Amino acid sequence: MTDTAHARRYRLLERLSERPDGLTLGELAEELGADERTIRRDADQIRDLLTHVPGIQLVRGRLKPGGSGAVASPTERSTVKERMAEACLRRIEDGSAIVLTAGSTTLAVASAIRRAEMLDMPPRDLIVFTNSLPALLDLVAAGVSTGVLGEVYNPRDLAFHSQELRTRFQASLAVVGASGIVPDVAAGYVSLCSDRVEEAAFMRQVLAPIPEIVVVADASKIGRRHPWSFTSEGLLVGKSVHLITTPLERAQSEALAGAAEAGRRLGVSLSFEEVHPCAE
Repeated sequence: MTDTAHARRYRLLERLSERPDGLTLGELAEELGADERTIRRDADQIRDLLTHVPGIQLVRGRLKPGGSGAVASPTERSTVKERMAEACLRRIEDGSAIVLTAGSTTLAVASAIRRAEMLDMPPRDLIVFTNSLPALLDLVAAGVSTGVLGEVYNPRDLAFHSQELRTRFQASLAVVGASGIVPDVAAGYVSLCSDRVEEAAFMRQVLAPIPEIVVVADASKIGRRHPWSFTSEGLLVGKSVHLITTPLERAQSEALAGAAEAGRRLGVSLSFEEVHPCAE
């Protein structure tokens, strides 16, 4: 039985270097004193960390050395969601208590937090509460201090929700996604929308006490209307809202700038930044 996860992963790499033909997940699990799911997760995390060296690959139930590790430079390997996640991490201070809600782009943020934790890079010493099961597993595997928001698990979106949220966790920042984002220039805020009424109700409860919100969503969501909004002018007053998105069309940029200008007069601090994809 290995003493730590880091020691187990080191031993995993040693065993693969000794066996170029690979080992089955069952064989590795028995040797390293872990279950097959843990070994598979270790392999995924090792692939994330490898640079400039051959990686490891899972072929027909056998882990083998070789295949592609992470490619030569972080710029080349970054997808748009990864770059959005990196931009989000730059806004999180060491020691922050944050809420991370469910979604594919917010899951990329969880993965970025996991990588930062494993590489001992900022932001450090986070406490993260999430309603996303995949994000929870990612963060727990990396040793991030983590808690669960919500009581009832919904397999449709791999997330927990509650009709009435009960928590004493006091977050300083929330990282959220949205299925629709509608800038309201007249009202001076952005309406963040969900396509499900129960999710919108849950999100309103989550965001109400949190002073800073970072929204990670691609530009296709801006201007897209869904029937249920989980923000309002009243909910956002006194809050800072920062949108991290992909390149905007001119009309989208003007609408966001107009909402930001109007929001300042009402006590809503709205800003946005565009993350550009890497050149091929």
